[in-house]
Amino acid sequence: MRLVPWAGPLGGLAADDPGRTDAAFVWLPLPDPEHHDWFEVKTEPRVVALPATHPLATRHDLDIEDLLLALPAESRALRDY
Repeated sequence: MRLVPWAGPLGGLAADDPGRTDAAFVWLPLPDPEHHDWFEVKTEPRVVALPATHPLATRHDLDIEDLLLALPAESRALRDY
């Protein structure tokens, strides 16, 4: 088992890393979905933790547009999603 950094969103399954990885746990969407087969192992709800004093903390429901999410640029397709 090994950890692959954000720059490797395919979890080591990329063509430039042949034979090193047989299977990977990754976040969807994949940047190259037509070249890989997958199935969902787990679907997780999205949650936000805020300090009690934050203006959004009193709301029960938020839209994704209410938040500024900053994944690193190298997360590519996941960041765009």
